[in-house]
Amino acid sequence: MQRLRLALHSVFRSIGNPGYRKFLLGQVVSSMGTWMQTVAQGLLVLSLSGKGVNLGLTVLLQVAPMALLSPIAGVWADRVDKRSLLLVTNTVAGGQALLLGFLVASDRATLPIVYGMAFVLGVVSAIQMPTQQAFVAELVVGPDLANAVNVNLMMMNVARVIGPAIAGLTAATVGIAACFFLNGASFLAVIVALFLIRAAERTPTARQQRQSGQLREGIAHVRRNPELAGAWWMNLVYCMLAWEFEVSVPLLVTQTFGASAGTYGLMFAALGAGAVVGGAWGASRHHPSHRDQLLAALVSGAGMLGTAFAPNLYVAFVTVAIGGGAIVCWWGILSGIYQLEIDPSFRARATALWLAGLQAGRPAGALLIGFVAQQFGARAPFLAGAFGCLLAITVWSHVSGHGVRAALASRTPVSPASPGIEQEAETEAHVVETEFISEP
Repeated sequence: MQRLRLALHSVFRSIGNPGYRKFLLGQVVSSMGTWMQTVAQGLLVLSLSGKGVNLGLTVLLQVAPMALLSPIAGVWADRVDKRSLLLVTNTVAGGQALLLGFLVASDRATLPIVYGMAFVLGVVSAIQMPTQQAFVAELVVGPDLANAVNVNLMMMNVARVIGPAIAGLTAATVGIAACFFLNGASFLAVIVALFLIRAAERTPTARQQRQSGQLREGIAHVRRNPELAGAWWMNLVYCMLAWEFEVSVPLLVTQTFGASAGTYGLMFAALGAGAVVGGAWGASRHHPSHRDQLLAALVSGAGMLGTAFAPNLYVAFVTVAIGGGAIVCWWGILSGIYQLEIDPSFRARATALWLAGLQAGRPAGALLIGFVAQQFGARAPFLAGAFGCLLAITVWSHVSGHGVRAALASRTPVSPASPGIEQEAETEAHVVETEFISEP
């Protein structure tokens, strides 16, 4: 019993920060509501058109603003009080959900309206996501920051499992509109949590004065730090080739094994269970190291390779859970390392660049993996994912300057960045904005 308590304390130690504990609880409730709206939005689009292409367009309109606007939003977030900005974005997002719920309930929802609402939500999310991650760094200062990133990722995966299940039950018994109403109400949890966080429970970073070239400064900050640049490129490559389960899993279940939609749901449940375990392991790392990061990447590659050659569904359930869990573990560790290495004065801008890479990489990867599956069969995406793991490690090694063998042999934790160490980045403020990060 004592060992279990120690293990739980190790995994959830960042929750000891009272401000982060309040914020995390609000975020979990809100994330479950967001996943409810995601499911309901898909059902609504299909009920209005019956065409998958309209569903794809809706997702694109929601994702594109996050990929394009996140870097600019990071500049804004570094200039203002992050709690105030989060209060505004959560209020707008909640209002969007409630308005869409009223339109659905009154039979006034049309495809153009859904498209417009998806775009509005994408713009709000582009501002909210980098601000939110930067705000966590104000609530959890020091070595527990990496743990907070992993705990947040783990709990978001719990919400990802619970939210769609509630949405399915709600849509079937009450109606699609109720999912939007519940999501709108869920934002109250975050708003209340933000109001409850006391001044003593956060360490606000100094606001940056408005001036030209701040986005270029953020890019230069990432480019000049090999740790940040290596992590950014690893994130991009990995997400493009390995983190495309929304495409690869349905094809494997239906085309390779000829199973039903129910089996497809079970496969994603196995993936979610693996994600929770992987997130817990990542959160248990008191002092994350490059060794932890590379081991998680290698295990995820092995899981995807095993899935590519799985002889039956039972084996595939296990290998998908291993691959998916290791990917979540890897991403949490890498995200934590990235946050540790950011100079606090660049926090929101550097985080926004990270999210831009994620949001741009996954849609592009979905198209690529879909093409690979069409040309070479439903097992091919998992082979591509295994190759993507190795390629991401190679790119990371080249950009960061760390040797793979040396990193795997060393247990030395990554040291947090000291404030101000990148002030010389301002000398590169005139670098062309399109010269994005350092090239591998």
